[in-house]
Amino acid sequence: MIETQQNSDSNVDSETLFKVFHNQAEALGRMKQLVHRQRHAVVQDNPEALLNLLKQRQVVVEALVGMGGEIKRVREQWEHERDSLSPQDRAQAACLIKEMAKSFEEIMEADAQDVRMLVAKKQLISNALHATHATAHAVSAYAGRPPQSRGVSRLDEAS
Repeated sequence: MIETQQNSDSNVDSETLFKVFHNQAEALGRMKQLVHRQRHAVVQDNPEALLNLLKQRQVVVEALVGMGGEIKRVREQWEHERDSLSPQDRAQAACLIKEMAKSFEEIMEADAQDVRMLVAKKQLISNALHATHATAHAVSAYAGRPPQSRGVSRLDEAS
């Protein structure tokens, strides 16, 4: 149970503190769900779904930014507030902070993995395009005509 203790020299009470922690933890939880769905979109090579998920993530990021003022106020007064919490509330706060830090690390690691996966896919596509271009040059050279930069047009086939 959260014990509300308002201190005369403090603008943050424990109720506000836990409200901020819970709001931030919920936003990070939503972000983790989106990150999981993002991984699926990346693996399935589904750019439309990926773009949609990135838009949804932007909404969560904007919500976290919107919480910035409250988070800053709590952070500035954390040392004082932590000392004024009951032992149970202090333990609960520590647990929430640990959970949020873990969520943030998991989100960052998953994003880094997705970036590596997308970069690898981009490189494969680039290599395939380069190989296709080189093959087109070789075929054109063998046929004794200059290579077509955009493939064979319908007009060339008719003549």
